[in-house]
Amino acid sequence: MTKIPHTHHLLHGEKVAYGILVQLVLENKFEELEQLLPFYQSVRLPSTLADIGLTINQQAEVLQIAQFAVQPGEDIYLLFPNITVDEVLKAMTKLESLTTNYVK
Repeated sequence: MTKIPHTHHLLHGEKVAYGILVQLVLENKFEELEQLLPFYQSVRLPSTLADIGLTINQQAEVLQIAQFAVQPGEDIYLLFPNITVDEVLKAMTKLESLTTNYVK
């Protein structure tokens, strides 16, 4: 996310927080995701693309985030050795559908 101008206003920890949610989707850990969302809301951590300054309709920017995440040498390969851009995009889209209308 650091290379996308729309997210430059975010603190590093806010970007990490959003990434953790994407990771939970990739790991199919939806129970943990649901447990974290109330905390994220209480401390105003980003859980949607809108929270980080994007929308799902900004496909070029969302694609860039996914592409940067899977560049050779990135840490994502420590958890997901065979991850693809498409898998990251699908996880971000799934997260968006799970969190956009989330109300505790």
